[in-house]
Amino acid sequence: MPPLTVQTYQAQLKRVTWLGVFCNVLLASLKILFGKLGSSHALFADGIHSLSDLITDAALLLGSRFWSEPADEAHPYGHSKLEALITFFIGGVLFAVALRILLNSVVTFGSENLRFSWVMVVVAAASVIIKEFLYQKTYRLGVKLESQALKANAWHHRTDALSSLPVLIVLLLTRVFPKWYFLDNVGGILVSFMIFYAAFEIVRSAFDALIDKGLPQDKLEAIEKTALSVPGVLMIHAVRSRVNGSVTFLDMHILVEKDMTVYEGHKLSHTVRDLLVEKYSLSDVLIHVEPFTDEEKEEH
Repeated sequence: MPPLTVQTYQAQLKRVTWLGVFCNVLLASLKILFGKLGSSHALFADGIHSLSDLITDAALLLGSRFWSEPADEAHPYGHSKLEALITFFIGGVLFAVALRILLNSVVTFGSENLRFSWVMVVVAAASVIIKEFLYQKTYRLGVKLESQALKANAWHHRTDALSSLPVLIVLLLTRVFPKWYFLDNVGGILVSFMIFYAAFEIVRSAFDALIDKGLPQDKLEAIEKTALSVPGVLMIHAVRSRVNGSVTFLDMHILVEKDMTVYEGHKLSHTVRDLLVEKYSLSDVLIHVEPFTDEEKEEH
């Protein structure tokens, strides 16, 4: 977690999430209402998408109370995996929404029920603007707080903005070409595929965290180079890492002169640990000290 108090972290996260709740309630109500009145499958489906944002907002507000808590005796590595579970849940909700929109658009394909109104156009345009604004604000805060779940929820906002765009285009096209009413269903299908893609990316990132995916190779190489720059460190091996959102743990074996005392080795390991934690924002580094033997010197 970034260098913020738990209270500050939660306050900033809740502020942007409650803003999203307000906008989602407003947009979902308008899109579902006018989608029904105008018999627009695309606009109604987009409203359901906005409504699903409320589910993920609620999960985010509830989950953040737990995953931001510090480590305790029962959970010595903290509660950060809860954030990955919430992120996985957000992706699952998006999959369900996309499937529902796709099925509805296919089943009703070719139904000549669309009743155009400029209010529908205004609602779709407002959704594009408002949801893109929410994406930008939420994603920036997610980067600042290093919150995987907050960034996933930001993408939920962006998929709503992206899904409203083809709805807007379809509405305008059916105004110019009334007989092209089937485009309304095409718009719904396009929306579903956009949401499927976003859901896949979100679920994949959460899955990586749940199975303790390590740091990228280039960052590991940079970390090793930094550790080797510390006087007294002769060689490094057995470097392992695991990343879970804002939490990153690293294990490392450092090889030192074989006649180094236990005290000197212990002091050196703390020097390396403190340097790596500060420079690479690592949550913790566990260092094992080994003697650099003659056999290893020859092999090296």
